Amino acid sequence: MNFEELSQLIKSRRSVRNWQDKDVPDEVLKQALELATYAPSGMNYQGWKFVVVKDKDMINTIADAVRSRAQKVASWEETARHMENPQAMVERAGFFRKAPVLIAVYSQIYPSSRDQIYLERMAHDEEAALMKSWLDLANPRIQSIASAIAYLLLALHAQGLGSVWMTGPMQAKGDIEQLLGKPEGFDLVALIATGYPDETPRPKTMKSFDEVVQFVE
Repeated sequence: MNFEELSQLIKSRRSVRNWQDKDVPDEVLKQALELATYAPSGMNYQGWKFVVVKDKDMINTIADAVRSRAQKVASWEETARHMENPQAMVERAGFFRKAPVLIAVYSQIYPSSRDQIYLERMAHDEEAALMKSWLDLANPRIQSIASAIAYLLLALHAQGLGSVWMTGPMQAKGDIEQLLGKPEGFDLVALIATGYPDETPRPKTMKSFDEVVQFVE
């Protein structure tokens, strides 16, 4: 693949929320997931696990759990103050039940001796607490799993699949982990719905290059 081909692959990827009622071969998913495991990770600890769900009853059950949690949020008085149509949020919550495949993404706790040093130091050093807050913004656990998800989305797209990266369902994290299991030391952090697309997403509106990039020379 040359640079232009890579550029086209990246620029043409879009989030897809409607899929054909068509099976996705396991081999296609395995190839994409293998590439995801080549993503960079903190100290190369590779703290990820992926659970592939193709069983329609399980996908529906997960979608129901997410919708139930969204319904709870919609009933809060605080929601009425900040959202014009809470019920619309509820209706959207389980849209991924239409997906042929759901990939649950788990992330492992990042083993860092540095964190232990900071936690002990923070008890009597305000500057250490400030420095720790800066480090927390660059959480290697989250950055590592995000890079794996990005690789996965591109690998799926390269094979003609349309996917959407979802973190909203994490409001039902505990429910989903009960349904799918929770490996020791891991947390569910995202769901990826994928399948052969049944829509053509609108072109992405991009910020200008100069708005997001600065060179210091």
